Amino acid sequence: MGLLGEYEYDITKISEITNIVLFGGNGSESPESVRIGREIIKTISEEDARMRLLIQETSEFLEKSMYDLNNIENEDNDSNKN
Repeated sequence: MGLLGEYEYDITKISEITNIVLFGGNGSESPESVRIGREIIKTISEEDARMRLLIQETSEFLEKSMYDLNNIENEDNDSNKN
């Protein structure tokens, strides 16, 4: 069925995916569009585009990890106050 799958004829999804592939997206795309766009980059793009994506994904992972760690620390501090 290809990378677009059920979205093959959905112009909104195709537009979101294209925006991700060409420009990295603007943050309003659905998680599924982001996943598909990134899969396209990993599959057919040049190495420099794949490396930029790897850096972006690593940055997102680290940002989420720091957020999660801060939440755990805040929960621990709150429980120690009681």
